[in-house]
Amino acid sequence: MCPVHEATHTLYLLGSLSKGNKCIILFKGHFHNFVILDRAYKCATDAATESSERQRRRIMGKVSVFVVCMVCVVALASAQSASNVRSTYHLYQPEQHNWDLRAVSAYCSTWDADKSLAWRSKYGWTAFCGPSGPQGQESCGKCLRVTNTRTNAQVTVRIVDQCSNGGLDLDIGPFQQIDTDGNGYAQGHLIVNYEFVNCGD
Repeated sequence: MCPVHEATHTLYLLGSLSKGNKCIILFKGHFHNFVILDRAYKCATDAATESSERQRRRIMGKVSVFVVCMVCVVALASAQSASNVRSTYHLYQPEQHNWDLRAVSAYCSTWDADKSLAWRSKYGWTAFCGPSGPQGQESCGKCLRVTNTRTNAQVTVRIVDQCSNGGLDLDIGPFQQIDTDGNGYAQGHLIVNYEFVNCGD
């Protein structure tokens, strides 16, 4: 039985009972739902308490899963980018070779040489051996957004080859595109940031 507020009603009050967070006031001939707004008067049954506890546990479980997923996303993002990496340049000059990966002896030609011309010529080329991200065959065909740390100029390139300088070996075209102050050409290399991006193929 739950507490009943004073009710001005012409019908005869028979009693009341609990139903969730409502008090059902029984009158002769019919019953009437009476919601008690004051929390002090709410009817808290064991079933409602258990239901709330189960709901709380479900919510906490979902929060825990969300936190774990976010940690994984952050870790994955960190593994797909690097900062202050050395980038040299290479004379692939694909325009002069009809964008033929075999003609320049690119490592990735084993898997990507027969891709369409539109695919091969969509982005400038680079060799990749950076500290973060996929290596070897797994890196072939993937795209990088490369930023010159000195000028903030950016270019998107496709990985077609391997290198051994611990960073990138950009084709001369993309290299010059972000070497907007000529300092990279003068020194023979740039210091860049890179991140793997969707090629949109």
